[in-house]
Amino acid sequence: MNIGIPVINRGDLLEACVASIDEPTERVVIIANRWDGQYEPSVERALSRLAESPPACIGSLEIVETGGNLGAAGSYNQALTVLGPCIIAANDTRFGPGTLGKCRRFMAERPDHAIHFLHAGCIFSITQVFLDEVGWFDENFWPWGWDDIDVGYRLKKKDLKRAVFTKEMGTTFHDHPTQSIFSSPAPLQKWMQRISGKNKDYGMEKWAIREEHFFMLNKGNRWAIDPAVIKDAGNPWTLDLEVRRQRIASLQAEVGIETPLRFCRDSNGDIP
Repeated sequence: MNIGIPVINRGDLLEACVASIDEPTERVVIIANRWDGQYEPSVERALSRLAESPPACIGSLEIVETGGNLGAAGSYNQALTVLGPCIIAANDTRFGPGTLGKCRRFMAERPDHAIHFLHAGCIFSITQVFLDEVGWFDENFWPWGWDDIDVGYRLKKKDLKRAVFTKEMGTTFHDHPTQSIFSSPAPLQKWMQRISGKNKDYGMEKWAIREEHFFMLNKGNRWAIDPAVIKDAGNPWTLDLEVRRQRIASLQAEVGIETPLRFCRDSNGDIP
């Protein structure tokens, strides 16, 4: 069992996430993102402490430096590139005592599923079925927002199996009030919220849909989209680096933060 953990801020929560791993785990890979070329100070401190003293049950703890901010989708792809099929856990999540072992058994009993939702879209397991049939997360959804909706639609269209780990099976936590957006300076919060809106516009353009024809179901901690009302006019990769450059440049001046344009995977699914 391997685990990938993306991080951009709140190093204290990152340490709590890693500390909650109480099941023998071969590899834990931290995808260490930066804003404006710098680590957020608490993340830098956390990475140093974790590198020096990882939990005993982790065989290998590795830190992958991105040099910028890959965003959520890019960070997931980076974890999958390094680890292959694995659990991906946001840095502001953690496992209750003994829960990770229950997750392992839950996943082992469902090897034909594409994805195991261990805590909605915050902790999930990507299988080889997902990689073979769905591919990679669309990194044009940057830095966050709509990447999960996009994947939900692609899963639904292929009628792939999804499994949901319920609270009756074990306890997982997501520190909602301290997610990256709410822990950022006010100008950056505003910018991130606006770029998330742009992601929605991109998603609508990608799949050639109108908002009145689109709805989400968040039942049982899973995203699903009704393919019957959505015209299939898109594909996993539509817009390219230049389009994303234009999207980001249009908002960048608001906060004065340099945002290096990096992809983990390009529009063909290849590593740049």
